[in-house]
Amino acid sequence: VMIYTLIGLFVVSYNSQERFVYFWDFSGYWTTTISYTDMWFSSPIDAITKIYASILKDEYNVVPQVPLVLLLKLLGASFPMFTLSIYIAYVIPFFSLIGAMILRVISDNNKEISSKIVILIISSIALVTSIIQPVLSGYLDSAGLIACIFITGIVYLREKNQVRTIPFYFTMIFFLIGLAFIRRWYAYWILGFFIAYGLIIVYRLMFSKGEERKRAIVSLRDIFLIGLSCLVILL
Repeated sequence: VMIYTLIGLFVVSYNSQERFVYFWDFSGYWTTTISYTDMWFSSPIDAITKIYASILKDEYNVVPQVPLVLLLKLLGASFPMFTLSIYIAYVIPFFSLIGAMILRVISDNNKEISSKIVILIISSIALVTSIIQPVLSGYLDSAGLIACIFITGIVYLREKNQVRTIPFYFTMIFFLIGLAFIRRWYAYWILGFFIAYGLIIVYRLMFSKGEERKRAIVSLRDIFLIGLSCLVILL
């Protein structure tokens, strides 16, 4: 918590000291989020309708802005508070989820987890500048990080036979489609995910035997059905 708090204070302090005229993308996300927040409190029906309409028509839809509405209302509409809202809504959950996933992998491999390891993992993740930099610029693209780590985590649990087939399918389809709705260019990540996972499965089919080979066949079936379902829904 202390690490997350310090980074949040840094985000606010950094943008509070800037003397920068925000324009183009720097101001675009910020001003449209303010307008959308005002719409939620003045005409909530129109705000809900706008979500669907923007997904269909807009290059930059309002989906990532929805979780920021209440935060922006509570914290204020200044640019430092806007960036703090992004950090709270998207980056802290991402850091927490990826940290929990790493700890789960360590635990599953029968490794002892000390408090020092936990602090080291959380600190290392929290100091990844490629995650923090877009937040400082007021970009909303970090909204997709939560879906990415959920997808990765649920695949890991599935490979460990800890998730049933039907819940796995529905969860994967939900997050993959949701990721495409957040920003269209996350389709590159989705494509990369299917290619990478597919190559891993092919490798397992080529070099594994017995039960491991059977699990690889199940994984191949899973990825095919999930990919086909996503393609049908999105088209």
